[in-house]
Amino acid sequence: MPSPAAELYSDIVFGKPALVISVLLLLVAFFAWHAQDFRLDASADSLLLENDPDLEFSREVNNRYGLGDSVIVAYTPDGDLFDRETLKAY
Repeated sequence: MPSPAAELYSDIVFGKPALVISVLLLLVAFFAWHAQDFRLDASADSLLLENDPDLEFSREVNNRYGLGDSVIVAYTPDGDLFDRETLKAY
């Protein structure tokens, strides 16, 4: 025996499909309209607390050396970095 809530849900969903589809379309339209105002801040600064010492150090380094838009590439060779075999391989 289904609960009264399950019966009510079943009656609404299966008894009035046009109403359910209309409500769902209105919800999708509402969220789609407001999605244009969504802004995602994926910067590293947004992941740290405002008074975090690491954030303050990072800002100090960026101000001193201007590294705001840089990329750091790390390379780990299989052997010694300046070994003849390593240099020949790459």
